Amino acid sequence: MSFDRFLADLKAQAAAAGVSQRALAEASPGLVYDQGIVNRDRGQRVFGQIFTVFAGRMAAVSRMQQARPGSRPMPRPSRAPRRSMACRRL
Repeated sequence: MSFDRFLADLKAQAAAAGVSQRALAEASPGLVYDQGIVNRDRGQRVFGQIFTVFAGRMAAVSRMQQARPGSRPMPRPSRAPRRSMACRRL
């Protein structure tokens, strides 16, 4: 998906979630594709692993055993639209 398509979809989702057209118009000009950020993100070695290896390290048996009984689950993420890591404000 191109960045322009991603941005158009993001704006549509934001508008559907109640973000005003004024807010979208004010925020949009500063959202630009930054290849440097994309390169740094893709260069993170931890994400080069296949998922099962990554998950096995992150949710190791020892970590699961250390979890407190009755601990609360993590809160659900907000449905609010977020800027991509490949975007930066000017």
